Amino acid sequence: MLDEMRVNDEQLDISDLRQLESADEIAHFFAKLCYDVDERTNIPDYSVLGMGSEDMRQHIHKIELIGKDPEDGGIIIYLFEVRSVTAKLRNDIARRFRERPENAILVLTKDYDELEFVMLDRIVSRSQSRRTALKQAIRPIPLTVNRLRPDAVALRVLKRFTFTEQDAAYQWENLRSAYMLAEWSEEYFNNRALFSDYYLKERLTDLKITPQWSDDVRPVGRGEINETTMAEILSLEPSNGSLVLRGGNIQRSEFISIPRQGTLKYIDVKQYEEKYGGERIVHTRKRRIGYQRNAALDNWKRLIFAPLPCPSYCFDSVSYYLVAENESQSFAQLALLNSKLLEWRFGLSSSNNHVSTAEIAELPIPAINFITPTNERQRLTQQVIGADDIDDNLGVLQRVQSHIDADKTDVVHDLLAHLAQCMIDLNKQKQAEVKRFSSWIEKRLNIRPKDNGSTGIDALIDKIVYRLYGLTDEEIELIERPQYEQALADAKSQVVADEKIKDGEDKIEKIAEGILPAAKRFFERVEPASVEALLDRELPAWRMLPPDAPIFLITGDYNLQALPDHMDFSSSIIPYTKAVETVLYERLFAPFRDGSGYTDADCSNRFLKDFMRGDKKLTLGSFMIILSSSRETALRTFISHTIPDAANRVFGTNGLVTILQDETMRNIRNKAAHDEVLSCDEAQEARSWAMQILRQV
Repeated sequence: MLDEMRVNDEQLDISDLRQLESADEIAHFFAKLCYDVDERTNIPDYSVLGMGSEDMRQHIHKIELIGKDPEDGGIIIYLFEVRSVTAKLRNDIARRFRERPENAILVLTKDYDELEFVMLDRIVSRSQSRRTALKQAIRPIPLTVNRLRPDAVALRVLKRFTFTEQDAAYQWENLRSAYMLAEWSEEYFNNRALFSDYYLKERLTDLKITPQWSDDVRPVGRGEINETTMAEILSLEPSNGSLVLRGGNIQRSEFISIPRQGTLKYIDVKQYEEKYGGERIVHTRKRRIGYQRNAALDNWKRLIFAPLPCPSYCFDSVSYYLVAENESQSFAQLALLNSKLLEWRFGLSSSNNHVSTAEIAELPIPAINFITPTNERQRLTQQVIGADDIDDNLGVLQRVQSHIDADKTDVVHDLLAHLAQCMIDLNKQKQAEVKRFSSWIEKRLNIRPKDNGSTGIDALIDKIVYRLYGLTDEEIELIERPQYEQALADAKSQVVADEKIKDGEDKIEKIAEGILPAAKRFFERVEPASVEALLDRELPAWRMLPPDAPIFLITGDYNLQALPDHMDFSSSIIPYTKAVETVLYERLFAPFRDGSGYTDADCSNRFLKDFMRGDKKLTLGSFMIILSSSRETALRTFISHTIPDAANRVFGTNGLVTILQDETMRNIRNKAAHDEVLSCDEAQEARSWAMQILRQV
């Protein structure tokens, strides 16, 4: 049965709903959605459903069992022709199903001009008394459809009724998510989606005017192996067959041979083919791109796609689509599906941990015009790739925008396919090297994606996808900010909660370690033009500061501008202090140790001695103490030869050392390291303090 079922939603249109003018048409409709209607049954005796009372008979003219799911009959569809569709009647009918075993979909109608598709959702509750056992209740969730004038929400939700799952339990979850979508939706706008449906409706090319990609590369379905029902052909012994892949084998643009969770199991391929057969066997021998079917709502990434080996056998925790005959289309889609934009869009309408084929199929894939002559298209694509090869990201994005403006989106398509392949190759290189000498490769070759899965190529793909969908800078910022702000909040809260970290300087260092990667990722995608313009005016050489100092400055200024006044501005203050610390270290202390000719014997401060021997890392707090000490004559002599007019700029009454010792700033830094909320005014003081110091060095 499974191999004969649809694996994508039925594409409904208005005419399908306008035909629902009788019980026969209702049955035909559910048959089209792959439900079993062969055993339609009229139910003249309402008492079998607990509705035999005179009151119920006065309100219900007819009850008919229309159909059931094609697998185990766990979902039953009932049609109720009633005197009038009211909330009271709906609730009265729903209560009669509380003790019944099936999950039920009801269709209520008075005259078929208006139909109410009601999902009877089971909820479990407990009374206020803890001694009372859990009790089950039924919550009827209605979807009202005007048959003659059906709206976009009705079409959008009813097509999700299509039976695409391997059992009734999974399908019921699919239906629940469809009704959740209906509860939050208006005709064109999903309330939680902010502007997303605006560009779905207005910006994406009209598919009637511009053709879609020539090959259908939407998801085909979920993995062919069920770990429970096919247990007899599975084994723990590698010699007994081929490894069956799990969701854990799939990482972002990366297939890993050993999953990060789950027991390795192997399938007897011969038994599988003989016993189960069907179209899915053919799929196991084709090139596929798979994705994790189950991803928790709080995962940092929920859309996780990667090419699968060929042949491959997959548990149903994996879903996939087949690589198209024109494989570049499949790899371009891989880049889109792994992008931040579609991850964000998916999260707006996903209401559970399940990543269904229906939800993936609904994601907006832009129409691509394959109209550029082949030779010219190849030449233009190679030009953009050439800019990428020399790390000219600005040049890449300028070319991308010009091609989009010229309606040469097929060039952008080919670039995305190329970048997706680069990501795959990069991860393959990483795996090969890790097997030989993992620690060396991570530290020296730097080809390992960062802990959050991002890479330079990742950021470039996201930027290109944003342009392909026509988003403005403000809209890109709106998508990226929630993850960024959450990372900033987590950076402080996790350190403050860690009782093992006692020292304030250590706390600031750890918080900064959390802020820096989040800021780098954010500003790789978001261009804070107003922040950069302000820094250009006030500190013209800021871009030439040592590595990480510029990103700390941008982070401090951006948060100072963007955060609401009631928020904690530690995420500005700590970056400002780290910018100062980084510059002082790179401009003064590191050269003193590495190139001055002085040794630890020429120093007095114990921390400075340890630093000169390479035994200790100095922090801003140490700089304050060491630079103010008149006993450190070697360091002072070195600084005097390094910085012009150091007697005034560094050691004078209004010089760097005096500014470093500012008591107000000491208190602000100390508060930032603890569970306190710092104000916008305190962040402004930290900025003024940092700018004064940076102008001196």
